[in-house]
Amino acid sequence: MFLLGILAIIQIVFLPGLIFNRLYRIQGGFFFRLSSIFATSLILNFLAVYGLALLKIYTRPVFLVLVILEFFALIWLYRSDFKVNLDQWAEKITNSKDDIIADIKQLFSAQQFSPAMLLLRQTLQAVILGVAVSLVIWFVRRLTNSFGTVFNTWDAVVAWNTWAQIWATNQIPNQTGMYPQLLPANLSITYLLTANAEVVMFAKAIMPLFSIMIILTLFELAVVQKRIGYFIAIIISYLMLKKFTGDILTDGYADIPVTFMVFMAFIPIFRNPDLLLNKNEFILGGIFTAGAALTKQVGIYCLGIYPVIALLTTSKLNKEKVKNALFCFSIAALIAIVWYMPKLILIMKDFTNSNLAALTDVAAHTYQDVSTSKRMFLAFTGLGKYLAVYLITIPFLFLLKKRFRLVVALFILPFSILWSIIASYDPRNLAITFPIVAVVVGLGLDKLMDLVLILFSRIKTGKVWAVSLIGFIFLFVIGASFLFSDQEIISAQREKQKQIFSPEINEQIYSLPFDQGGCSKIITNYPVMYLPGLEDNQVNSYFSDYGVYQILIKDPSSCWMLVPNYAEDSIKREIQSKLGSGEYTLLFETKKWVPYMLVQIK
Repeated sequence: MFLLGILAIIQIVFLPGLIFNRLYRIQGGFFFRLSSIFATSLILNFLAVYGLALLKIYTRPVFLVLVILEFFALIWLYRSDFKVNLDQWAEKITNSKDDIIADIKQLFSAQQFSPAMLLLRQTLQAVILGVAVSLVIWFVRRLTNSFGTVFNTWDAVVAWNTWAQIWATNQIPNQTGMYPQLLPANLSITYLLTANAEVVMFAKAIMPLFSIMIILTLFELAVVQKRIGYFIAIIISYLMLKKFTGDILTDGYADIPVTFMVFMAFIPIFRNPDLLLNKNEFILGGIFTAGAALTKQVGIYCLGIYPVIALLTTSKLNKEKVKNALFCFSIAALIAIVWYMPKLILIMKDFTNSNLAALTDVAAHTYQDVSTSKRMFLAFTGLGKYLAVYLITIPFLFLLKKRFRLVVALFILPFSILWSIIASYDPRNLAITFPIVAVVVGLGLDKLMDLVLILFSRIKTGKVWAVSLIGFIFLFVIGASFLFSDQEIISAQREKQKQIFSPEINEQIYSLPFDQGGCSKIITNYPVMYLPGLEDNQVNSYFSDYGVYQILIKDPSSCWMLVPNYAEDSIKREIQSKLGSGEYTLLFETKKWVPYMLVQIK
C-alpha cells in the first residue's frame, strides 16, 4: 500500500506535468517550472479521471496502464538527460548556486544612494530577507508535520474528501452542486491505486504543497527580478494565509489550491511588461486560469479577466495580439467547459441552480440581513487591520507600472467587492487575492522605500553626525511604546504562556468547567499552576502513595485527575476498575509528551 500511495502522489504532482513541461518547454526559474509542473499535472489528471469516469473505466488496472505509459513517455522525452553523469549534474547545481548568490548580491547593490542610505537600505533588505527565509521554512514544516495526518475539518471530511472517495469507485459524484472537481478527482487517485478509502494520509500529503509552491515561487521571483518587494510579499502572504486560512491551510479545502492556480496565472503578468508579445507564456497563464476555474467557482473570474488585463497592458494593440488573446481565452475556456457545460445547461434552465442566491443569502444572514451597502461595510471592516493591506493598493496605483495598476483595478478591487456582497460569510472566500495583494503591496513598499532613501540621499542626511542616531533610536522606541498598550502586551504574553509544556494537554485542562458545581481542583503533578488563570486550581500529587491518593479524591472540590503513566500500580488498577464500572469517566488520553489520562472523578 505504501509504495502505491507514493506512486499516487508522484502521479498527482509530477508525471503528467513533466510530460507537458518537455513538450511545451516551460520557461523560467526552477520553482516556477516546478510549480507549473504541479499545476499542469493537476489539470491533466482531472481531465483524465473525468474522461475515464464518463466511460466507466476509471479502474485501478486501467489507471495503472496509463501510469506505465506515462513512464515510458518520460523515458523517451527525457532520454538525453539520462546521459548526464554525477559530475555534470553537480556542476549544474554549483553553477545554479553561484547564479543565485550573484543575483542576491546584485539585489543589495544600488548606485543612486548615499553611503549612509545605502547601508540603511541594505540593513532593511537583510532583515526582510531573513524574515522571508524563516517563513519559507515555516511553510515547508507544514509539509513534514502534515504527513501521516488525516482530514479533520468539516467540509474537508464531508464534502471534498467524500467526493474523492466517490470518484475512486468509478462514479462521478452527483451531489456536488456547482463545485468543480479538480481537487477531489486528483485526491481520488490515492484511493484508487491503494484500493483503500480509509487511509487518507496520501491524499492529505499533497495539501501543504499548494501554499509551499506559492511561497517558493515568490522567493524565486525576488531573486530573479532582484526586487525585495517579493520578499515582503512572502511576509504579507504568510500573515494573511495564517490569519484567515490557518485552520485549513493544510486540510482538504479547495481555497488554497485555487489560490495557487490564480497566483500561477498572474505570474506571466508580473514577469512580462507586454504579455501578448510572449505567446508561450501568455497561453500558459491561460491554462492556469482554466485550472483555477476547475478547482473552485471563484476561478472563473480569473479566467475572464486574465486576457482583458493582457490586452489593456500591451503597448501597441494589433490584430495579431487580439487573435492571440482570443486564442488563449479559447484554450482556457475549452478546458474549463469540460466540467461546466452540464452546469451551464442547468443554469440556463433555472438560474437558481447557479447557487449565487443561496450564497448571497448566507452572507446576508451572517450580517443579520442588513442592507447590501452595510453588509459590504461590515465585511471589509471584519478584516480588521488587514483591510489596510487592501486600501494601500489604491495609492500604490501611482507608484507601480501599468500591469500592476490593472491587476488592482480589474482583479483585486472588483473581486473584493463581489466577495463582500456574495461570499463574505467567510474570509477564506477572499483567499485568491491574498498573494496577489501581497505582491502589489510588497512591490509598492519596495518602490516607496527607494524613493524615500533617494530623497534623503539628495538632501545629504548622511552628513548628520553619527551620534544623532542615538536620538533617532530613542524617538523610535518612544513612538513604538504608544503602539503597544500594557493590556495588549499582557494579553499576548498570557496567550503564549497557555502554550507552555504540552499545548494539547493545556487545551483539555482549559476546557474543564472550573468553579461550576463546587468543582475547582484537579489532582495532578502536571504543572497546572503555571498556566494563566489556573494558578490556584492544582492539587499536587505524583500518584506514588495510595493512602495520599485516597485522601485527595475525597475532597469535594477535586473533580478531576490528570494521571501520568508512571503512577503507582495500585492507583492505576483502581482507576481502571472505576473507569470500567462507570464511577470515573475518561475525558482524554495522550501518548505524546508524557503520557497522561484526564479522568473525571465527580
